[in-house]
Amino acid sequence: MKRTRTFIIICEAANPDDLKVIHNYVKSFGYWAHITSSTWAVMSDEYSPVDIRNKIAGVLETGSRVLVVESANVAAWLNPMCSNEWLEKNI
Repeated sequence: MKRTRTFIIICEAANPDDLKVIHNYVKSFGYWAHITSSTWAVMSDEYSPVDIRNKIAGVLETGSRVLVVESANVAAWLNPMCSNEWLEKNI
């Protein structure tokens, strides 16, 4: 069985309101987690990191920073906003 790809999105928004826009975009993936105040994980077999970055960049103000990384399924964390179980299963 093929495993769905997981992407980590980290954003430093020049305008704090942009985080709400990003959050709404992330929710469009259907299966996602809000890990920290500016970090999300999404699952998709339809998009690449570049696709996701470009979509987010299109709604951010100049000066914002975005990093999108495809998970290699090895991670460690402390006190995420989402459940540990979600991360254990999907990262």
